[in-house]
Amino acid sequence: MEESRLHALIEDLRNLREETPWAEFKVSVNDPDRIGKVISAISNSARLNDKPHGYILWGVNDATHALTGTAFNPQHRYKGQPYEFWMAKQITPSIQMIYHETAVGISRVILLEIPAADKVTTKFQGRAYIRIGEATPPLADHPGLEAALVAKLSAFTWESAVAQEFVTGTDVLRLLDYRLYFQKMKKPTPESNGPILEALAQDGIIEPDVGGKWKILNLGALLFANKLSDFDRIKRKAIRIVRYKGSSKSDDASEFVVESGYVHGYDIMIQHLHAILPKSEEIKRAIRADTLMYPEVAIRELVANALIHQDVTMTGTGPMIDVFDGRLEITNPGAPLIEPERFLDSPPRSRNEKMASLLRRVGVCEERGTGVRKVVNAIELFQLPAPEFTKYDAGVRVTLFAPGKFREMDNDARVRACYQHSVLMYLSEKKMTNSTLRDRFGISKHNAAQVSKVIAQALERGLIKQSRPWSPTKGHYLPFWLQAS
Repeated sequence: MEESRLHALIEDLRNLREETPWAEFKVSVNDPDRIGKVISAISNSARLNDKPHGYILWGVNDATHALTGTAFNPQHRYKGQPYEFWMAKQITPSIQMIYHETAVGISRVILLEIPAADKVTTKFQGRAYIRIGEATPPLADHPGLEAALVAKLSAFTWESAVAQEFVTGTDVLRLLDYRLYFQKMKKPTPESNGPILEALAQDGIIEPDVGGKWKILNLGALLFANKLSDFDRIKRKAIRIVRYKGSSKSDDASEFVVESGYVHGYDIMIQHLHAILPKSEEIKRAIRADTLMYPEVAIRELVANALIHQDVTMTGTGPMIDVFDGRLEITNPGAPLIEPERFLDSPPRSRNEKMASLLRRVGVCEERGTGVRKVVNAIELFQLPAPEFTKYDAGVRVTLFAPGKFREMDNDARVRACYQHSVLMYLSEKKMTNSTLRDRFGISKHNAAQVSKVIAQALERGLIKQSRPWSPTKGHYLPFWLQAS
């Protein structure tokens, strides 16, 4: 922690009217067992009070908050071990406790910075504690507080964590594209800084820090940063586009990194893809026009999904778009919360609900649950090969394929298209038949046997089922997860 922020933090703590559940003042208490219980209690109480950190401050009178100085030394040994090492082993799960030593005037002060509990309660020697007034009882003795804390732990997200702290209001407006925020929200930009900062804080983009300064939260930096590289903790989340000069990653390639936050970066990325993707020529009303090889709505929806559904807690990685001759791959880190076979019909489950909500409000993505359906609808409309949704160890990959006739598709692509068509027909309250699948592939009636073979393969793989398997006419076809009538 910078010395200026440390002193501002100490001053803010001393200005508190009294000890809070997340801050405690001591002169020279040196009992490790007592300190361990307080660490657990403050960590849990900080989360319960929506504070990212709690603090123990040695060298300050707990009644008057006057500076006294302290003889406490976190470097001493306890039970034959360095005190800090011993304490770290007693606290579970492991948290990054940081001791800061400084002089305020002539007084020596020690500040212990304690992260708020994250995902689970913080325990000392296997037991969780909580702060109630000046007492530090076991959390289990207070089931109401325990239930409230569990709810808080479930709600805490990466989006609420801090990307950069102790920045001035002027620096907030330099680092974030606040004008874009108001433009996308269809609101006039206030003429003074105060209302601008207040609006950003209300949307969870920033929050107050000590000393009258601000914290820029991960949500705000990721969506509205002028340059993601200004934020060390999230700069690897930038969208990367790689264009390969062939069909393999071993071919020569050029890389384009979208430096802006996702709201502006989304438009930049679409513009760049327009520039590098192959195009076909269409003539409409005697006007010659270029159209993208892949439906633009499919690209937009899939990229928005990759941004929203990525596992942002994975370090050193972010969304990727790989452009090859003949296909486009969009990858996001993090195992899917829904099996890929059910992307088309299942209600969405987002890891990053705050980000998803804000991106909807600024128009990057639309209503919940329609994205993949729009993609497959567009693919069918253009009679393109079916997109492929793949789960792998580090995340999810969606592949769009260049236009190709039925005879050029392999069996996997044909069967995949058959399954996706069955889902679309069901969601549209229609029935999939040999005839509707022929239309999807652009095949004439006299080649119906080719489509019958695809349907038979999809039935064999268990991706579709007959609606009336006991009937001689067999009826129509359903996705595998539906009950036959």
